[in-house]
Amino acid sequence: MTEKLRQRGYEVDPDVGQSSFRCDLAIRAPGEGTYGLGILVDTENHYQNDNILERDVLRPRLLRSFGWQVVLVLTKDWFVNADGVMQAIERHLKGSAAAKVP
Repeated sequence: MTEKLRQRGYEVDPDVGQSSFRCDLAIRAPGEGTYGLGILVDTENHYQNDNILERDVLRPRLLRSFGWQVVLVLTKDWFVNADGVMQAIERHLKGSAAAKVP
């Protein structure tokens, strides 16, 4: 996912955050100083956090409180429909309201 985003011209930084609170991928448009989108991926680390409230509600809510858009990408969706996931991510980056990740 990181390479596909970079190939499309986006700047992507993995594992952004502090302490144990991290965003899997932080994305910004070229030349932008701030991140426009945070992507949370259901990696092994995602499921090692037994606190479902923190993992699925508080992390995205905290990022949104700092002005980030947040998307959860399920690995199964990436493997089944990577192009659809990329299109949805780009819609998010462009501010589309219809940007639901498949």
